[in-house]
Amino acid sequence: MTTPNGGYEGRVALVTGGSDGIGAATARRLAAAGAAVAVNYHSDDAKAENIVKELIGDGARAVAVKADVTDAAACRDLVARVGAELGPVDVLVAVASGLYVHDVPVVPFPDTDWESAERIVGRRLKAFHFPVAAVLPGMYERGSGSIVVVGSTLSRVPAAGMVPISMAHAAVDAGVRALAREAGPRGVRVNAVAPNFILTPANEFLPEAFKAMVAERSALGRNGRAEDVAEAVAFLAGDAASYLTGAYLVADGGTSML
Repeated sequence: MTTPNGGYEGRVALVTGGSDGIGAATARRLAAAGAAVAVNYHSDDAKAENIVKELIGDGARAVAVKADVTDAAACRDLVARVGAELGPVDVLVAVASGLYVHDVPVVPFPDTDWESAERIVGRRLKAFHFPVAAVLPGMYERGSGSIVVVGSTLSRVPAAGMVPISMAHAAVDAGVRALAREAGPRGVRVNAVAPNFILTPANEFLPEAFKAMVAERSALGRNGRAEDVAEAVAFLAGDAASYLTGAYLVADGGTSML
């Protein structure tokens, strides 16, 4: 059980996309709060192992588990492997979107071919559906669990040239709300954190002028950091938010003021 002050002692957390960026920051935050952390990753073995070594060095129980979150069988195997090595999953943080920066081109809608749009929406929904479907049976059996999906403000504050990814994130938001209603009576909370542009290694190549423009639009006058999102996730996933489910927590420095 978590402690009254929101710690995660005795809990097992699975973070998809946990080897870099927001996922890695979340893994560190939950491990620091006492959770045993499974770091899921797609391809970079060295990066994942480095994060796990860091967590173990800081006194946490941690393991790296390679799996494609857009594959149903791989997700079922992922949850089984985490269970065997750390214990049943109490907290799922779904960070991995199934997409990379180069997968989401900025293209006017009339020039967006259906195959590209279908791939973007499909992979984003798979990255939500399959990990969640894999952890829910165990959570239902135990009568408790917490799921936090990291989405994007693009679902409600769209950008020109990015219609498919906005549709994809909006669909995930709807899924979070619907699942929160369905899973609540079974003791499982489901919430979403919606960041805007966040500085991570994956987007460090973007022009400094773009980063400065985003920072200027923020009410706080700076770009978001992965650690900012991790704090929001840790709040929603823990007992401090025990009466929150179906929530959409915006982490964008006041840019959108939703």
